[in-house]
Amino acid sequence: MKKSIEIILINSNNKLGKKGEIIKVASGYAFNYLIPKHIAELVTKGKLKHNNMIQKIEDQKVKEKTIQYSKIQAQLQKIPKISINKTIGERQQIFGSINEKEILNTIFNYTGQKFEKKQVKLPEIKQLGIYYFNIQILNNISLDIKLQILPKLKGYI
Repeated sequence: MKKSIEIILINSNNKLGKKGEIIKVASGYAFNYLIPKHIAELVTKGKLKHNNMIQKIEDQKVKEKTIQYSKIQAQLQKIPKISINKTIGERQQIFGSINEKEILNTIFNYTGQKFEKKQVKLPEIKQLGIYYFNIQILNNISLDIKLQILPKLKGYI
């Protein structure tokens, strides 16, 4: 008969779970592998109390971030469209490409918020026109924004 014991995971593990989770495993597995490799530790009253306190703090941080990012999403929704001027050639094709840096600078001018390149998902843009791109604010919060590519007007001197 196997005796199972409860352990707290110190590090996230694909097979066992996330950091801070309390799981039941066989005692031999815990004492011979998980605890010596510093993957887990035994559950005690003090460690359980400490683990619960850390979980509450992390949950509160997640709630605060969600509220903050919801405000950012509201600011981004007020942007009707982003217009970028590009030099064009034959058949209304643009020279160069539209990159995330141009988009992020324009968003920063509108909202004052900085985003990372990896948060922006752009379609392939080679011609003038209207496109939609996605900006990932948080794991579960994303937004589609209208992007208009216009020809750059040549100035006369």
